Amino acid sequence: MRSHMVTILGALASAALLMVAVPGSAQAATGTLTINGVDHVDPVGCFDLTPPDSSNGGSSATPDPMPVKNNTDKVVVVWDTWECNTDANDQVSTIQPGAEASVDADSSVSVE
Repeated sequence: MRSHMVTILGALASAALLMVAVPGSAQAATGTLTINGVDHVDPVGCFDLTPPDSSNGGSSATPDPMPVKNNTDKVVVVWDTWECNTDANDQVSTIQPGAEASVDADSSVSVE
């Protein structure tokens, strides 16, 4: 009986350690991220702000800088490259929840 109790306690301790040691997956922000008038509800990940190439049928009417409004519960990171490079040297600024900013159209934003 005592051996059985030790086994159960050991299993519970191992499970508790795994819950602490394994980081959670990325969670979507709650709210709306508005980029150039387009709403992204509960956004997560990288948003490329590079304007479409007008020679490929894209619009040349994309403003530069582009308005970005953060109505989410997460901080939005602004990158000076189009692919949300996580290299700290490529991070330009952040947009706090409830704030808005003008962002260069050749950059990107991410919601962590």
